[in-house]
Amino acid sequence: MTSHSFSFSIGAVSAPTPLSLAETHEIAQGLLRGWKNTSPKEKFELRQGVHLGQFAVVYAMAAHAHRLGNAVLTLYRAEMYLESIPTIRCTYEHGLRCMWGAQYPTAAAALFNEGYTNRKKMAKSARAGWGIVIELAEEAEGWEPLPSTLNFTAKNFEAMCKALQPGEDEAYLLYRLMSSMSHPGPHLTNCYLKDDPVTVQDDPKPIDCPETWLFILCCSLVWAGSAVDMLHEEHSRRNELRAVATKLGIPSELKARKDDLL
Repeated sequence: MTSHSFSFSIGAVSAPTPLSLAETHEIAQGLLRGWKNTSPKEKFELRQGVHLGQFAVVYAMAAHAHRLGNAVLTLYRAEMYLESIPTIRCTYEHGLRCMWGAQYPTAAAALFNEGYTNRKKMAKSARAGWGIVIELAEEAEGWEPLPSTLNFTAKNFEAMCKALQPGEDEAYLLYRLMSSMSHPGPHLTNCYLKDDPVTVQDDPKPIDCPETWLFILCCSLVWAGSAVDMLHEEHSRRNELRAVATKLGIPSELKARKDDLL
């Protein structure tokens, strides 16, 4: 199996009509331009109740999502569609994490807790010559966990997907699908094999529907951008992102479960 043609959806929302590769490429380029041209860089008025730490973490993740988006388009211009999927998967993860972080006030603290916990774990298995790991571990040595009830969700992406609506199990299933196309395993092996007789090849079999994966990139960029916009008092990109979301047939925002916010 070398291609995936499916009606991508999150919850009950799906693309009303299939978009071509040229159309999804144009949408992705527009989203990247919109981020570069209108997103705040250093100063902006935060919405009431939003603290600077929360904004900084969400903004950094969104900024990286858009950098990854540029990398995907570079791969697409070279027709390296299969090779782009790990980066699309990473962009998708960033988009959902941005949505999660924008709506849970202590999410930023939980992400920092998880990051410093991982640094300490790396130090235990690092060899003496791994200077950068040792340096990271030393930075984490005096770290005291920040107050947060979301530490488990920060380290468990499935739990994070379930915290967003629409999304939940379907959002995580899509992540698992892209993981199967990113990690060494049967799927990637089959991409480089021919049948009857079995032979190997240097280049992978072509993906039939590259627009599907570029569509997912566009969704991820909408969510990353909307997460930043949610924290902004003026919502400077709201209309733009909602218009793109309508064209894609997706919600512009994935909402946190109400019971979790109580």
